Amino acid sequence: MMAFRSPQEFIFRINLIQMWINIAYKYKCGEQLPILISDFSDSFNEFNNQFPGANYFEINALLEDSIEALSRNLYMPLFMLNMMITIQTLLKGKEPKVIV
Repeated sequence: MMAFRSPQEFIFRINLIQMWINIAYKYKCGEQLPILISDFSDSFNEFNNQFPGANYFEINALLEDSIEALSRNLYMPLFMLNMMITIQTLLKGKEPKVIV
């Protein structure tokens, strides 16, 4: 509903999720976190421990697709459901099944 009622808010929240995923990946790779973000290092560590095989790049690409889907006027409830199922698969380190 947010995608249609407030597209800018939707895009902002997707961007926040992307930023969080990118920082979690950097933390996993051992990069030093900025001081303001270092307070959340426990949550990044917990996330990386819970999903050690997560495919961060594909998740990020899916999030980008959600922003693009908005401009393509796709049916967002179906798109978001499919995206969430695919993200669950990618977090487990598996490849999503492509159904044609």
